[in-house]
Amino acid sequence: INMHLDIRQDSVASGTGSPPAINTNQVTTRVLVNDGGTIVLGGVFREETAMSESKTPFLGDIPYLGRLFKRTKRSSRRTELLIFITPKILEENFE
Repeated sequence: INMHLDIRQDSVASGTGSPPAINTNQVTTRVLVNDGGTIVLGGVFREETAMSESKTPFLGDIPYLGRLFKRTKRSSRRTELLIFITPKILEENFE
């Protein structure tokens, strides 16, 4: 079975633009696979970064001195989209 595959993963970009920007990750390929064989498509990655701040109430709000009572944390997460495709040829029974 000869297949042409075009896989897209769209997501809304971070920001305050109007209209919002769209991030697109795309994989295009041609593949030859046996009937009932499985192929795996990968290579579509998404990376998310977030920042959070925690502080002691009142003390964290004091100018300059408040830095001693605050903590800023940056975290990131990277994920990969894997797609498994198993094509099968269906036979019609004519009676």
